[in-house]
Amino acid sequence: MSTNTKRASLVSEAYKNNQLLTTIGKILADVLEDNKKMKTAAETLEQHRRLSFHSNVAASLSITAYIQRIAKYTHCEESTLISALILIDRMCEMNNFYLMEQNIHRIVLSSIVLAIKYNEDDYYTNAYYSKVGGIVVKEMNLLEFDLLKYLEYSLFIKSETFEKYKNYLYHYIKMMI
Repeated sequence: MSTNTKRASLVSEAYKNNQLLTTIGKILADVLEDNKKMKTAAETLEQHRRLSFHSNVAASLSITAYIQRIAKYTHCEESTLISALILIDRMCEMNNFYLMEQNIHRIVLSSIVLAIKYNEDDYYTNAYYSKVGGIVVKEMNLLEFDLLKYLEYSLFIKSETFEKYKNYLYHYIKMMI
């Protein structure tokens, strides 16, 4: 393979990966908007206030920018990002949990970290992930543990489920182009 072909392949892969990050961010932003319409903020806030994922203030960084930051500094694989989205959905379904501006950044960070540790051979320490996510390491440890509890320690994803999410994401990307 020539140098130009390799370079073109890398550029194409980077574009595809950025589209995936943007798409996941857009989907999560849409979920946030839908959740605002479904329940009043007061009801949802009261329901989730006791959880470790809850923050008293919403993050200033958009969810898409946050996902891009995490992906950039963790070098996680595309399949890991898709797995993280599945884990978020699973956690919400299993626990009747709603994504809100006050919890989504912590849930995204902890789901990506769990997906990295489950799917990839190489991963960093929680001290590193906490720096990337903008939280202290003690909180990172708690978020990871709590997400595992809410998922009932089950991180396995059936191949059919993974393919369904992957196809949905790529279909969404094609619609955006």
